[in-house]
Amino acid sequence: MKWVLILVGALVVLALALLAAVPYLVDLPQIQAYVAQSAAQALGRPVKFSSLSLSVLPLPAVVLKDLQVAEDPRFGGAPFLSVGEGRIRLRLASLLSRRVEFAELTLDRPRVELIQDASGRWNVASLGAASGGEAGAAKPAGPGAGGGAAGLVVSRLKIVDGALTYAVHRQNGPATTYRVEGMKLTVEGLGQKTSIAIQGEAQVNPGAVSLKLDGTLGPPFIGVMLQAAPVKADILLDAKDMAALTGWLLGPSPDLSGPVKGKLALSGTVGRPAIAGVLDSGRLTLTERQPDCPPPQPRRLTLESVRFPLSYDPTQFSSRPLSAALGGGSVTFSLDLAWEPKPLLSLKEITIKALPLAPVLVDYLCEGYAVSGPLDLTGEISGRPGSFMGTMAGQGQLRIGAGKVVGPEALALLGGVVRVAGALSSVLNVDLPLSLFSSPLDFQSITASYRIADGRLSTQDFLYTSERMKIAAVGDYGLADGRLNFTLTMTHGRGQIQAKVTGTAASPSIRVLPASILRTEPEKIPDRLKKFLEGLGK
Repeated sequence: MKWVLILVGALVVLALALLAAVPYLVDLPQIQAYVAQSAAQALGRPVKFSSLSLSVLPLPAVVLKDLQVAEDPRFGGAPFLSVGEGRIRLRLASLLSRRVEFAELTLDRPRVELIQDASGRWNVASLGAASGGEAGAAKPAGPGAGGGAAGLVVSRLKIVDGALTYAVHRQNGPATTYRVEGMKLTVEGLGQKTSIAIQGEAQVNPGAVSLKLDGTLGPPFIGVMLQAAPVKADILLDAKDMAALTGWLLGPSPDLSGPVKGKLALSGTVGRPAIAGVLDSGRLTLTERQPDCPPPQPRRLTLESVRFPLSYDPTQFSSRPLSAALGGGSVTFSLDLAWEPKPLLSLKEITIKALPLAPVLVDYLCEGYAVSGPLDLTGEISGRPGSFMGTMAGQGQLRIGAGKVVGPEALALLGGVVRVAGALSSVLNVDLPLSLFSSPLDFQSITASYRIADGRLSTQDFLYTSERMKIAAVGDYGLADGRLNFTLTMTHGRGQIQAKVTGTAASPSIRVLPASILRTEPEKIPDRLKKFLEGLGK
């Protein structure tokens, strides 16, 4: 025990002696010049700091205050990176050999400005470029106590309480800005030719989205070649409310709010990353002001059990299948957004089961042609983003179970058909009073198959069935311009009315076809046909 105590005491004395000798072994002015020159050469940007000092405890380290890396002049004059304090830990073994080598770099409160301009250029694109010196200029001499050279290489990088501001400027509209705050990051394996391990956590604002990352970055690590470095990571995401983030996804309207959790896998390279994983939410709410809706404003639609598998690479984004529930009904479909050779958005394998239409068409959209009842639908659609309605193509089948016609424009259209034919009421003995179309109209079912080409929807077998009448429709409808071209056949207890509907959905033009009227009671044609034509003219 005595010899053990002697040995421990000797080690303590040696350590204290070494620490006391550190200020004499380290040439601070030489290190200051070396650090500034090496960092500027590596980054291709001017680097400065207000002071550099030596800290002995708890381990020898060089301390830099107010470190700044300059911005690309094309993106403004504010610093690209600013650090409250940086600590470069020294290797003890090297100090014993009178050499200065660096072990670990810790950045306390770093602030990074990441900017993309309207042309798509990033402010980080020029990092690693020549700093202005001539080609072949001599590299800065390495620091040392005995004249030995050393590179500005550390094996570990730690970031404490970091923050990153991410701003994307668009040609039309204001810039989109997000902040990554509370960043804690550890990077292991720097200076080696093998993969670098990265672990960290942060919070994205607005939105309070918590992120945790565990991954690796493979060589190469410097210059333009960094974009070719392979990357692999697992990302855990937890957002208490996505409302503040969805402007980037959906634009200024509608708002999408609610909690989201997910696990994503990052792969590919730094320049061409790929992401795959699943996002889940128990409840998401769409909120939007509908100018055509009466109070209350804004209108809301709540989706439940939302599951959003996603897969992204530089050529395509997809979700297979995306699913959600609403009021006991369900919606599932596969989404594909391809950017090459031309942008194309496709929704395939669309399956809607028992979806209540009233919350969507009446309560949220206030659609003029709204109906209630459960919707079953299968089909597919595709179109070009930016002009989706005008370029849409697809096909499908639908069935709406027992419900009501409640949209005022739909009621007005059906009432208009009867009103135009009202001049023949004495011929037809029409038993469909106009008052029938001034209030919700019960039906047993609505069925149709449809095709969509170049933004026009067409159907040959639309059929509305109720106890008092059936309405068959053949024709097409412009999804972008709202233009109608339909032939309606209304069959009721004592006869039939056939009408041509043109114009727009907001302002339809109705023309009753005389031939359909004349077939009803031909023995009463002569005198009453004249009255019909007069009424039709009016």
